[in-house]
Amino acid sequence: MYILINKVLVSALILLLSVNIVFAEAQSNHQQKSQFQLAIEKIYSLSTDSLSLNSIPFCRQYTCQEIINIAIPKMEWLQATQLLNEKPRSASLERALLTEVFSRMEVILGRIARTQYDIGGTFRVDKMPQVNSIQLDCVDEAFNMYVFFNLLNNEGRLYWHEVGNIVHRGWLFDMNYPHTALTVIDKNTREQFVIDSWFHDNGRPPELLSLQRWKSGWTPADFR
Repeated sequence: MYILINKVLVSALILLLSVNIVFAEAQSNHQQKSQFQLAIEKIYSLSTDSLSLNSIPFCRQYTCQEIINIAIPKMEWLQATQLLNEKPRSASLERALLTEVFSRMEVILGRIARTQYDIGGTFRVDKMPQVNSIQLDCVDEAFNMYVFFNLLNNEGRLYWHEVGNIVHRGWLFDMNYPHTALTVIDKNTREQFVIDSWFHDNGRPPELLSLQRWKSGWTPADFR
C-alpha cells in the first residue's frame, strides 16, 4: 500500500510539473507574440514616403524595443548604393545587387548606430568582441532593411521589385524557433523573395531565397 501511494504521489507530481511547464511555455509564447506584434505596428506606422537621410529610424535592442534616429552622410550613401544607379538587366540580378548593396550599407549603419560588431543570430553575444557594440535580433534586422529598401524605392532605384511585407515563421509551440525577415516582390511575376540578414555578422551579404523555401524552416548550412 505504501509503495502504491508513493507511485500515485510521484505521478501526480509529474503531472503537475508538466502542466506548469506547458503553462509557462504558453505564457512565454503569448508575450513573444505581443512583443512581435508591437514591433510590427512600429514598422508599419512609419511614413515611408517622408524618409530622409538626415533622420532615419533605426531599430535595435531586440524586437525593436528602441528606435533611434540616425543620419547617413550623403557621400557614403551614394557610394554604398552606386550599383543601383542604373536598371539591372534582370530581376534576378537586381535581387543579387540588393544583397550586396545592403551589406555595404550595413557597415555604415553599424558604425553610426553602434551595431558594427553584431553577430549572426541572436543568442551568440558571447562571440561578440568585448567592445561597446549592440546586438540585433531578426526583428531589428527586418525593420532596418525595410527602412533601407524604402529609401531606395523613394529614389526610384528599385526597378524590378517593390518592398514587400515583414514575414514570420515559428511560434515555439509548433516546435519551430520564431524568426522574422523582409520580402521583396517581383513586379512582373508577383513572386516573393526573402532577403534575410539575421544569419550573418554585420556587413556580410544577407541570404536570398524564395518565400516558400524560407517558410519551410531553411537555414544556411554553416549557421550554428
